[in-house]
Amino acid sequence: MNEATNKTLTATVKSFESGTEPDGWLKCEGQMVYIGDQTALFSLLGTNYGGDGRASFGMPDLRNEDGDYFIYTLAFFQD
Repeated sequence: MNEATNKTLTATVKSFESGTEPDGWLKCEGQMVYIGDQTALFSLLGTNYGGDGRASFGMPDLRNEDGDYFIYTLAFFQD
């Protein structure tokens, strides 16, 4: 399935099999991300999970949950 027909919304969080990092997804480990690299995701998350809001923002930290959790980063917004 390609991204045009996928319809996964930006910032959707999903668990994937351990050791897997699918294209278009970032692991939710509380890391800081450069806003310029993920502007669509920043527009939705803001600084709710950290960062300075000028150069960086934080990802949710779901390392204490079961499995590996990822957040969808490609820009797709529901009309």
